[in-house]
Amino acid sequence: MIILNLQMKAFALSTATILISILLPGTIVAPSTITPISLTADAPPTAFQISSSRGLITETSVGALRLGMTVASARKALPGFTLSRTTDGEGVALIAVTKLGVDTARKRGGNTLITLYAGESNPDARINERAVIEFVEVWDAGYRTAAGVHPKMPLPEVEQKYGKFEEITLSEIEAREYATFANQPTGIQLRVMNDNGMAGVYPDGQRKATSYAPSSYVSSISIRRRTKGPQFSSAYTDLKTQCKNPAPAKNEGQHSSLFCKGYGNYRIHIFDSAAALHVNAETLEGKDSIPLATQNLTYDQQGRKIEWRLADGKPFAVILRVFKYSGKGEYPLQEKPTGEALLVKGLHGFEQINYEVDIKSNANPNVKARTLADNGYVNQR
Repeated sequence: MIILNLQMKAFALSTATILISILLPGTIVAPSTITPISLTADAPPTAFQISSSRGLITETSVGALRLGMTVASARKALPGFTLSRTTDGEGVALIAVTKLGVDTARKRGGNTLITLYAGESNPDARINERAVIEFVEVWDAGYRTAAGVHPKMPLPEVEQKYGKFEEITLSEIEAREYATFANQPTGIQLRVMNDNGMAGVYPDGQRKATSYAPSSYVSSISIRRRTKGPQFSSAYTDLKTQCKNPAPAKNEGQHSSLFCKGYGNYRIHIFDSAAALHVNAETLEGKDSIPLATQNLTYDQQGRKIEWRLADGKPFAVILRVFKYSGKGEYPLQEKPTGEALLVKGLHGFEQINYEVDIKSNANPNVKARTLADNGYVNQR
């Protein structure tokens, strides 16, 4: 009873001291004299605690950094940090956020806390201070969501925060893995990894996994700006694994025909003629066919992929890599190729999208090809 009274008096004295410091200007209370009170030993940090320490991740912000603000505003919102140009394996123009004084190389390193994308296309150009931030990816474990999920967190612990694990999806080109959980906020994306291999346990030939390796963890947390216009994305057809011959040639020299998986109401049709290989996009019933490219019969589609450009999930254009020929000889397709290019072709209703992006003369041909397709879609609407 005596101990309880002493505790109550100590609490009252601490409270009185705080009140005096508020009411009387100039009164200073040493931080060590105020002891934080924890209601439960295992209580997760509150949003206020997170945001006031290293940074709260929400669907629209990371600490003081907000989607939709300019790069210049981001610099002001992040005192003590450096914003510098960086890129990734796809050659996308990114911005690395590091602690002031830390030198980051051209590629993301262990010192990068956050990566930004502000719609820029040239990773060799200076950062456009007026560019608007569209995407934020957080790598540092000091940042976390209101539920307490943070980079480097093991997936079993994420399940305790976001509910039952649902699936991991493997992206086509970059082979990046993204996990979803039952109660995960819609605007927050979790990229996952496993240092000993893939995080997801994938059935043969599949890109979705409903189980994960025990040592898998969150590698980054990202948020993306939602715009009023169309949401552009890409899907891919692997010409090595996603093509079938409905009627294999019985005799040598007989023409071959391959049908490859597509998207929406489209598929890819690859067939040969006397001296050329044709690649078309056609509707599933075969009624409409759009010529994409004509190549030499030796064109090796085994290691190639066709990119479908989507607007709000619906395909409107395709991008494919082909050989270029001079076209001067009697049999131009039999000559040695003069280079390679990305062809950008619009589907039905977007026939005005028709571009060629030279591979050698463009630092980021994939980015340029997507930009041309997307701008063509916007201008057509």
